[in-house]
Amino acid sequence: MRYLAIIVSLFILSAQTVAGQSAKHAGGKFYLGALGGLNATAIFFQNNYGQTEMDYVVPVGFSGGVTMHYRLTPKSHLIVEASYHQMGQKHDDHFKQMDFYKDINLSYVAIPILYKLILNKNTTAYEDWASRSKPKWYLLAGIQPSFLISADIRYEVEGNQTDFISFITKGGNPNLEEILANGQPEDDADLYNQTDISFIGAAGFHTNIQPSVVGFVEVRGGFSLLDINAEAWQLPGPSGTYNWSRNLMIGFQVGLVFRIM
Repeated sequence: MRYLAIIVSLFILSAQTVAGQSAKHAGGKFYLGALGGLNATAIFFQNNYGQTEMDYVVPVGFSGGVTMHYRLTPKSHLIVEASYHQMGQKHDDHFKQMDFYKDINLSYVAIPILYKLILNKNTTAYEDWASRSKPKWYLLAGIQPSFLISADIRYEVEGNQTDFISFITKGGNPNLEEILANGQPEDDADLYNQTDISFIGAAGFHTNIQPSVVGFVEVRGGFSLLDINAEAWQLPGPSGTYNWSRNLMIGFQVGLVFRIM
């Protein structure tokens, strides 16, 4: 939470400075809307708690929520969103002469804080009604604090469902002492940190549907800047080293925003 407070404070301070300067450049208009999309997700450097790193199967997750845009200048916007994200990873592999399968499903509430820059020349942000048939291309980047609301993990060995400890100790585990000391998690969410912060980047286009209604389509990706594993479960792999686990996603978003003031 300390990192989140520092990053958000610096971003707000920067935004206030830019917003103050942008008052001379037709800033100060608010837009509110909704967005949704589909994302291919992964957990890079899974923490398999001492077992072999398993092969990845990429799942698809849904995201959706509300978005607010504040026009800083005719070509730039500050965007704040509140959205639900499905993240996770599927793993399917054969080692120790056995078949192992793991399906991780994580749900987050995210609050992306983003800066949007319009790339077209001679266009004036969302009110460019005269050229509404022409798409306005843009880039977008920022940070995304996320808060874990649920986790559900399915474990199978040789096609039979099993529990967490049985799965990660099947055939032996160099971290057996630490695993038994931690014990069986009461909730799958106990394996993960409750807060994540990601870098987000996107490219897309928007176009005016009405003078005060704007639709957009974008390709958006992101990756965690923090380790998503709970401290007690940051256990090294078979080589004796530990790597942070990070959420990754890439997908597309579509949405509408309406001028409200």
